Amino acid sequence: MLKFGRLIGIIFLTGWLSGCSVISRSARCDELRVSGQIIDSAALEQDTRIAIVPFSAGVEARASEEFDRASLLVLRGIQDGLEVAGSPLHVVSQETAADFDPPDLQIIGRIECYETRDRWLRYIGGQRKRRIVLKGRVLTRQGNLVAEFIYECQRPYAQMSEVEFLLEAGRAVGMFLSPARTK
Repeated sequence: MLKFGRLIGIIFLTGWLSGCSVISRSARCDELRVSGQIIDSAALEQDTRIAIVPFSAGVEARASEEFDRASLLVLRGIQDGLEVAGSPLHVVSQETAADFDPPDLQIIGRIECYETRDRWLRYIGGQRKRRIVLKGRVLTRQGNLVAEFIYECQRPYAQMSEVEFLLEAGRAVGMFLSPARTK
């Protein structure tokens, strides 16, 4: 009987350490998935040009061709989010900005974590999940901080495609930075 108790304890401990438990402790994607602060809301409300620098790899993200594609999809999502929210910010590419005047604002960020979690669970009937953590800042041309944000989301793997997941992350950030949100 004592051996059976140890076995159950080892199984529970192993499951808990791997992040697989009966009680889900994952980050849920509710309405507000972006946290942060808007320091200079007036800068976001003006009719200005903004450049989005492709996000770099963070601590738990590995730079690769797949990562570069994910970063570009997040950027596209941010642009979509700003457009949907009716933001007066005009997104310009870095190439266009280099040819003319530098942009008034710039979004610089990192994808701290982008992973598919619990891959081994598919063999025992568990649920795989995608997880992303974005951190970034909006800076003026002079380098002054306008806003900073953190986006964190974890979703079931089968719930949406990778492209939809990454675009949703970018859209959430774009909506967070929109003037309608900052008022």
